[in-house]
Amino acid sequence: MNDCRRQTESSDPPGEAPAQRMHEHPDDCVVLPEDAGARVREALGVPATRRPRIMYVPGPGDVYGSFEQWRSGRHDERAPKLAYSTMFYALVARLDAEAAIVGQADAGVVTADPRFRFLPVPRKRRSTRGAYYRSELRHTLLLRRYVRSYRPDAVIVGSDFAEEALALLPRGPRIVLAVHNTYWAMGQRPTAARARLKQRLAARGLRRAHGAVCVSEECVRQLRALAPIPGPCLVATPQLLRGSAGCHRPRRRLEQLVYLGRIERDKGVFDLVAAFERARALRPTLRLVFAGAGTAVPELQGRIEKSPAADAMEHVGVLDAGGVRRLLETSDLLVCPTRSAFNEGLATVAVEAAAQGVPSLLSSVVPAQELLESACRTFVADSADDLAEQLLELVRDDAQLARMSEATRAVTDRLFDRSRSWGSRLYEVLASR
Repeated sequence: MNDCRRQTESSDPPGEAPAQRMHEHPDDCVVLPEDAGARVREALGVPATRRPRIMYVPGPGDVYGSFEQWRSGRHDERAPKLAYSTMFYALVARLDAEAAIVGQADAGVVTADPRFRFLPVPRKRRSTRGAYYRSELRHTLLLRRYVRSYRPDAVIVGSDFAEEALALLPRGPRIVLAVHNTYWAMGQRPTAARARLKQRLAARGLRRAHGAVCVSEECVRQLRALAPIPGPCLVATPQLLRGSAGCHRPRRRLEQLVYLGRIERDKGVFDLVAAFERARALRPTLRLVFAGAGTAVPELQGRIEKSPAADAMEHVGVLDAGGVRRLLETSDLLVCPTRSAFNEGLATVAVEAAAQGVPSLLSSVVPAQELLESACRTFVADSADDLAEQLLELVRDDAQLARMSEATRAVTDRLFDRSRSWGSRLYEVLASR
């Protein structure tokens, strides 16, 4: 997996993962027992005379594009992670089931595979609050109609679907949640009257769920705090494409920090600038690179121009997968300074960084600590001062950075363990009693 010499001598184009050389059939991204189909049939009460019917309501994304890739025996390589939709198609095929995918499109898609159908849900985000709620209600009513007509045995619902709307779905099919976000900032459950009302409405819908597959342990904790989910609530480990891991070059001295993600105030980018200015005073060779897009880009660029450390900071815009990999190869520490106003599900950039041997410094509301373990450190969210102190400690203690870098190897092993994949965990929930 991490043979540096073999990857270096590859003839693959620069910046592209050696996918052909390390090809993995997408159906192998789910790990199932031999009698998996029989177990799911029994758990869902499906007679032997027909296939189980599973409906999937994913979040935004090109689900049909990934379907075409899967049908060709390939992974969707537009991102380094295995796509949830690819794992879903693989699971359906391995279970000898059939599926309906409710996609955000204006028209249905006719496929050559009779096991799969794509159902359209035109869904446009509205600018006013009233228009937004009317749009969400239309989406819910259309989904309810699809459930009644398709009559699935199970419905997989992503986090993009409002929790309170689950109560409006027809009774009968098993509902499984795909939870990608926390419901509040980690460790900061809101107690205001309006927030409590919102939680009660969400809990009413969540009680319809049998189980869940979550991106982090924190998502599991919050889900169980909201509603008595009777079935298993499991954590899926993000899975990377074969060939996407780096050579784990030891990071023995902190020279370059990197930020990857949306450029927004709530993501803590300005806290990071302030902390970096203090750290650079101790190590003048220190650099900071921002990569990403967002509404705060002009403000960030202006802040950098006025900074006494302007010559050591750079915003490089949006990078493709190869660009991200190359940036991480030259970086020593990823910083994820998310503020408490933003609900972070996992922060997968920290996972991608670990696969390249780069440890992370995370704010206390980023629930990736249980996955990264000693490959990360944390600081108090919303505190640029504590962030600066943590950076200064890593500048002063090169040995600590080296230990964090070495710890990324164990994390990387889990990122290629397909028994931990979202598809494998989804099977476990579907097959549970």
